[in-house]
Amino acid sequence: MSSTNSEKLVLSKAELQSLVTSNDPVISFKKPTKKRSECWANYSQIYHANIPQDYIICFQCISVLRWAKDHGTRVMTHHNCSKNKPVATTPSRQRTMSSYCTQPSSSKECPLIQKRITEACVEYCAVDVRSFESVAGTGFQNLAKQLIYAGATLGTSINVSELLPHPSTISRNVEHVYLNLKKQLISLCVPLECFCITCDFWTAKITGIHYGGISLHYIDEQSQLRVFTLSCQAYDFETQHAINLRSFVNKVLQ
Repeated sequence: MSSTNSEKLVLSKAELQSLVTSNDPVISFKKPTKKRSECWANYSQIYHANIPQDYIICFQCISVLRWAKDHGTRVMTHHNCSKNKPVATTPSRQRTMSSYCTQPSSSKECPLIQKRITEACVEYCAVDVRSFESVAGTGFQNLAKQLIYAGATLGTSINVSELLPHPSTISRNVEHVYLNLKKQLISLCVPLECFCITCDFWTAKITGIHYGGISLHYIDEQSQLRVFTLSCQAYDFETQHAINLRSFVNKVLQ
């Protein structure tokens, strides 16, 4: 990726703070793979459209802080957070190998909370007539994550109906979210030099309507496979000859 295109994907602190505050789905968080300090318990690096930013977030006060790999934990230890709990000091004795591994929560409340969530998921699938697999979907998990952040910020006294949007509000925002994600996808695709376009076709048995799907595949700088669905729409051509497939793909890519 060229330096010019990389600069376009790097946001300012104010822009990231605005996106984080509004719980924009394009923002994600990830802790460094080689983290060792316990300071990272309340912090994570910010990613915009899966692009790492030179900023971290404090989950206690939802503040965006300037950070780079060579900064270590200096930014976190100097952060004056009114909600921040004292960070446990590193024991004087040599740390064991297991201390560097992520440990499951030892809280006695954790099994009880998991049981309540399981029961709520069962009721959700039964009452709303949803498949059991729906709770494993990426979209559902992202919704759950946003609700956890909301609970951590606002507490549990707020009525959940005040946070969840009305169905009509969701409907009005579909196009806005689509255009926003489309713009972000275009910015990711512009610097690509090598990629693969995959087409898939099928016919609905009841209606007889032919559909075509197009997906984009490429390997990023971290050697990870990235897949994006570009289109899933009715296929109006009479045949699936090469010239028709080319026209169908070009129409979507334009």
